[in-house]
Amino acid sequence: MRAVGTRAVLAELSGTQDVLALQSMLLENPLPGQQDVLAAA
Repeated sequence: MRAVGTRAVLAELSGTQDVLALQSMLLENPLPGQQDVLAAA
């Protein structure tokens, strides 16, 4: 995980299943201050 600018983070994962699992977790349980989730592969 790394910062992208001052308002975003980038998580590089090993595959599509991991991307979708993280997206699902963040949509169900947002982090404090989280405004959006964008999944890409």
